[in-house]
Amino acid sequence: MVTFDDLKDGRLDGISRRGFVGLGLGTLVTAVLSSCGGAGASDEGGSGSGSTVLEPAAQDEKDASESGSSSQAEGKVGDKTLVLYFSQTGNTESIAKFMCQILGGADGFHLQTKEPYVEADLSADDDSRCRREQDNAQSRPELAGDLPDLSQYGTVFVGFPIWFDRAPRALYTYVEGAGLAGRKVYAFCTSAVAGIDDAVAELAALDTRVEWLKAMRFEEHDTYDAVSEWIDQINNR
Repeated sequence: MVTFDDLKDGRLDGISRRGFVGLGLGTLVTAVLSSCGGAGASDEGGSGSGSTVLEPAAQDEKDASESGSSSQAEGKVGDKTLVLYFSQTGNTESIAKFMCQILGGADGFHLQTKEPYVEADLSADDDSRCRREQDNAQSRPELAGDLPDLSQYGTVFVGFPIWFDRAPRALYTYVEGAGLAGRKVYAFCTSAVAGIDDAVAELAALDTRVEWLKAMRFEEHDTYDAVSEWIDQINNR
């Protein structure tokens, strides 16, 4: 079965994962994949110097402090930078790892669901898991493990693929409970066709206290230079 990181209007847009690997980001990806690794995916590298990899803890290791993590985060704003991303085929993860290397010292966190996605879940079929979730406005997939303590961070980058014109529903789960208010929040996505503006508007509506700043759509083949240019735009605004 062919799967994609970008799903739109009941059909698959972009290139297949196999095609992505074939076209690839070449040796550039290989050189930087280890600079800001996520947790739990088979194609991830380790942590590079200056970056910390935050891994979701096992579900049975979550402690009683979790229930207060959102309010604690909202009451304190640190000066660190977090690159949090949701990625299933590796496209968004590649962009996130470029971003961590460019930012230098940023923490990377791979957002994952308690029930992992399998290949069939990512198809554009009407009865696939991602299709059902995206068509259900109330869908909130349960997230895996402990989430980052946002009280350390003053800047958060949130990355995701576009699935049927919007962010995956796991991002809705995160935004509703994370406590992002009071931080500089930037969104980025990977998509062959669909834009990011409507997806960010839906996320912003989940918690109106959060101010979403610049947002950027990257394509699957975008490179380190494309990410670096966007970061420069943010720094020079």
